[in-house]
Amino acid sequence: AEEEAKKKNATKEDSANLARLAQIKARREAKGKEEAPEPSKAKASKGKEESEDDDDDDDEEGSESEEEEEDPNLKRLREIRERREAAAKKAEEERAAAEAAAKKNKKKADSDEETSAAAEKIAEIAKTQPDNKVSLNFLNQDANCKKVLKPMLKKEAVKSLNKAWLSQWTKLFKVEEEGSAIFVIAK
Repeated sequence: AEEEAKKKNATKEDSANLARLAQIKARREAKGKEEAPEPSKAKASKGKEESEDDDDDDDEEGSESEEEEEDPNLKRLREIRERREAAAKKAEEERAAAEAAAKKNKKKADSDEETSAAAEKIAEIAKTQPDNKVSLNFLNQDANCKKVLKPMLKKEAVKSLNKAWLSQWTKLFKVEEEGSAIFVIAK
């Protein structure tokens, strides 16, 4: 008999809690708020309401104070959402900037493969020599060549002028080895 009485009281309390939640929801809709209470808030409000008497006058006062407490919570939730949205937007912008930088670097690498200012200058120097031919030692040791080529090579991140680097530029000149000397022949 006691268990049945407890069940009846529990169902009455549940229905009272549901009615209070419905009133709160109706007030929110009337104010134009679209946000629904979170389950944790509903549980907290149930705990508060269960401690109150079953008197109807007390229920209305409890729901008003509950509503006042939820407004700062809703405000905080909105602020958190706004921060998250701003962070997501910032992350998206950073991703877009990284993609643009990657495309720019790729285009730069592609254009480097096609031509190089230093390689063009070497071809030009070779064309001024007899037989359109210049040795690698001459390019590395001649003061005038070093003065012109060194800043260009540094700009292109080339550590040293050697056969391997010169062999990349087959469109501009041909690299041949004659004995122990390496020659650049302009086309």
